[in-house]
Amino acid sequence: MAARDPGPGAAVAAVFVLSFFPAAPVLQAAYSDGLALLLVVVLLRAVAEDRWRVAWAVAPALALTRPVLLPVALLVLVVRWRAADGHVRTLLADRVLLARVVGIGALAFLWPVLAGVISGSATAYSTTLKAWRSDGLSVGGWFSGLWTNGLQVPVVLFVVILVALVALRLRRRTPDGPADHLGTWAGVYLLFVLATAPPNAGIVRHTLLTLVPLGTLGPMAAHLTPRRRAVLLAVVVALEVVLQWVWIRYVFVVADVSAARIP
Repeated sequence: MAARDPGPGAAVAAVFVLSFFPAAPVLQAAYSDGLALLLVVVLLRAVAEDRWRVAWAVAPALALTRPVLLPVALLVLVVRWRAADGHVRTLLADRVLLARVVGIGALAFLWPVLAGVISGSATAYSTTLKAWRSDGLSVGGWFSGLWTNGLQVPVVLFVVILVALVALRLRRRTPDGPADHLGTWAGVYLLFVLATAPPNAGIVRHTLLTLVPLGTLGPMAAHLTPRRRAVLLAVVVALEVVLQWVWIRYVFVVADVSAARIP
């Protein structure tokens, strides 16, 4: 997607940076992140190229890999809204589009439904999530977590900045290309994660699927000379290596084995 727009050189740089992302080591572990990353990229490309047969084939597999189809449905809605020049009536009149959005969103519940059917418990999915989260299943994710811990000012400032960035992106008059889908996906998915995930170091792992390097670094590097692009790449990768070491040392690897034992 990034190779078509903005170009092969920028795409290579973006993929290189993604490979050194602080949470990239999870791609070598027995986690679902690697498969989810592949399926997200395939699904986003299928949506960008309007290849819905491929999208419908990939979406159920992604639904059983990571719970990310709700932001995908929102992405489809936002991209089509921009293509309609912000006309809500035009958007609502497109029944095919609405059916696709509803269908993608409905598939987000495939995993919880199967978990309930197989286990015989309607709350199997939510109970499993609750067992992994010290905060239970609180609504609001990072926003509510920081707010209830007395950090109201940072939350308000972050929300204001986030709304401003979203407004600036939506006001762009240039048509969306494949790379723009990546940039829009980064914002939509990051907002979804912040609204649903608990405030802890796991946010680094979750943001791996935002594909930020592909949606932001690629377009930035496209307008640079090869020499400046190489300098930018070296600086970013060096910073990522340091952050990756910190993440592995203090988050990914359990240093105190006794703390990981189940009593």
